[in-house]
Amino acid sequence: MLNTESSAIRVPAKHAIIAAKKIWTQYNELLFNIHTLPSQSLESLASDGRSWLQGDYSDDAKYDDNTWYESPDYWYLRKIARMVRPERNGEGVFYDLGSGKGRILCIMARQPFKRVVGIELFEDLCQAARANIQRMRGRKAPVDILREDAASADMSDGTVYFLYNSFGPDTMREVLQNIEQSLRRHPRKITFIYYNAMHEDILKSCGWLKMFHAFKTFTHRQVSFWNNAK
Repeated sequence: MLNTESSAIRVPAKHAIIAAKKIWTQYNELLFNIHTLPSQSLESLASDGRSWLQGDYSDDAKYDDNTWYESPDYWYLRKIARMVRPERNGEGVFYDLGSGKGRILCIMARQPFKRVVGIELFEDLCQAARANIQRMRGRKAPVDILREDAASADMSDGTVYFLYNSFGPDTMREVLQNIEQSLRRHPRKITFIYYNAMHEDILKSCGWLKMFHAFKTFTHRQVSFWNNAK
């Protein structure tokens, strides 16, 4: 007698989740008409699925602490976009620090921001992001992609800052210091979103920042939201 239970094809839960995530990502890529997945022509894939840029350090960087190229899941990006959507059209300037191929920029450009800006250290990724912005569907906000080091970039007009753990603590401290100084020159309310918050202790040490919301992703990554409200 055939034991149907033992002969059935069993797919481990982890593999099923990976397959579902891949389908979901491909669906969104087609929906927005963009290509933000790792490409062997630009990156070399690591054994854990993350990717390192060819020549993963730039002489233009002030600190040698940039990390691997990886993009957040579309599910959580859509959630974040709803949370930071401007109340009125043409309000707010959104910055993505380490914008890669522009997945976050494309999501936020579908919101009515005054301006969406990507800061990216590597020119190959800047070019890929510009191509995605040019062909994306549903764009509402103008987008600029700047090849600059986040540690020295002028982001003094920003109201929303997004970081997906693109760099280490040295660059993080300088970025926050520059934002704080810009607030003294140009007082305004800002929101700082830290996805995969590996150095959250640095934000906690900033007396001018306060965490007002946080959640965990399905893969247990911390996403925290901060502002300068007293």
